[in-house]
Amino acid sequence: ASLLLGRALLVTDVARRHRLELLATLTILALALGYRFFDYDVMPQYLENGDELFALWNGWSILHDGTPRGWTLWPGSYGGQPITMTLISMHGVEWHVIEPYFEHPPLLHVLVGAAAMLGGADDWSHARLVHGRLVPIFLSTLSTWLVIVLSRRLDGRRTSTRLAPYFAGLFYAVLPTIAVQGRVIKEEAILTPLILGAVLSFFRWRDEGRKTRDVVIAAVLAGACML
Repeated sequence: ASLLLGRALLVTDVARRHRLELLATLTILALALGYRFFDYDVMPQYLENGDELFALWNGWSILHDGTPRGWTLWPGSYGGQPITMTLISMHGVEWHVIEPYFEHPPLLHVLVGAAAMLGGADDWSHARLVHGRLVPIFLSTLSTWLVIVLSRRLDGRRTSTRLAPYFAGLFYAVLPTIAVQGRVIKEEAILTPLILGAVLSFFRWRDEGRKTRDVVIAAVLAGACML
């Protein structure tokens, strides 16, 4: 009877711990999402990083007509390559639009280009940050979850509630520099979850029977980083 009671208490304790860990994870992810959504359409403002517009224009163009399109501040450096248009912003900044353009990897651009299309953009120049930034916000929240999962695996303890992974996730969720950068359309937005996923899949392969599936996933995610 004592043995059965002990086992029942252990099962109850494990179930309670799992519920607490799930609640902590969901709370941290909600914080991450909330911080990244706050004023995301105006901060950083659109001229702070012109690569955001480049990513939107390029992604929309690749999806719409298969031609990569970007902007340059030095149109004379392209030796006769077509400059299709010069846009001037309300602040007097000139955007020399050039095509084709191959100086950035396209994976994130295609994702934000799709978001711009779903947001109603019917021309590459109509793509808006308010739609495109939803992609890095989602990816940064995913990265927060991967930080927690990877930290749990690295922590390694099984007999008590592990706090270190949740502190790691909390810092990633609310640290201002990470939260603000987590809404910006830059290649790091897709690179970070790909790297975290690759490392996590490798650890699963190393520690859980060396299944071919896990090492293939790790290799695919690592290879996708080049895109």
